[in-house]
Amino acid sequence: MGYPNILKYYMWGYQVPFRIACETKAESIFNSLDRGLQPKVSLIGFLQNDDPKQPPICVDPENLEEIIPKLEAVIDRADEL
Repeated sequence: MGYPNILKYYMWGYQVPFRIACETKAESIFNSLDRGLQPKVSLIGFLQNDDPKQPPICVDPENLEEIIPKLEAVIDRADEL
């Protein structure tokens, strides 16, 4: 997966390079154990302010957006605490 032109779930300007760097490092570590392992790195971000222009939950890579409804319970639980 390459760099997207536009991010639907924007967290910060370096989220894609950061995720790719983490995944590359994980691959390096896991390849020393077993080349068959294929680690994947995902980023999940929760909005810390009430900016109506931003989604309350962001994911990268963005093809994980189907998990966002499941993560809404995390926000509800954090509000309870």
